[in-house]
Amino acid sequence: MKNMSEEMIDFNKFKIEIYTNRETPITKNVNLFYIKDETIDELFVKVYYGEMEIGQGIVLDFYKEFVNIESNGQVFTQIKTFPFHGSAKEKYTHLGNQIYQLKYLKNPPVAQSKRELYINEFVDNINIYMPQLLEITPNLKLAYIPSSLLVPDDIAKELSRLNSLTLESIILKNSGIDSKNITTFEDGIKNSILKYSLNKKLLNFNSTNQYIIIDDVMGSGSSIATVLKKLYDMTQKTNYFFIVAKDVKR
Repeated sequence: MKNMSEEMIDFNKFKIEIYTNRETPITKNVNLFYIKDETIDELFVKVYYGEMEIGQGIVLDFYKEFVNIESNGQVFTQIKTFPFHGSAKEKYTHLGNQIYQLKYLKNPPVAQSKRELYINEFVDNINIYMPQLLEITPNLKLAYIPSSLLVPDDIAKELSRLNSLTLESIILKNSGIDSKNITTFEDGIKNSILKYSLNKKLLNFNSTNQYIIIDDVMGSGSSIATVLKKLYDMTQKTNYFFIVAKDVKR
């Protein structure tokens, strides 16, 4: 039987604000807002459900390089490309290219030594922000959104080791549609409600904790928003997250 709070999650109530001083992509996701802030270098994110701020986080970079183009009075986002053996290939950012290799190069996959280098680079970039977060927030624990490729899992494990933080498997992954095949935020929320559940016994036992959630790619934001909402329902606290890359057009 579904938890009542899960049945009552309303996608319309989510608002995701991304603050940055960089050019921002044009998106059809009406729940996501880019806000220019010249004081912020990274992608600083706030997630709201109604009037409640349920999460804050940082995304290290965009997934792909892009430029906004004006045509016929309208502005649209175009992914940058480069020529490759007679065809045009989409251009990834530095971290976006690493994530792409880890997620999609399967025959053959990325060599283990290179994979470890990439994971360590993600960790180093995230770890810059950890001292401040640890200073202002007591009872922090680490968690991650499970992935079959173990990228968030391995990032969280290394951050746990470096910062002597407990890593707790509070997020459980159930069956669901692969999020890359979902085009709307509404469908993403519906899928994420089914796809992710929480280890309620562990959360009830550690009710004073707040969590830092690790993920690899933020698409529409439906996965992290749903997890944050479910976590807020359990803890009544704002929780935190770090994500490596943000998909451009979602």
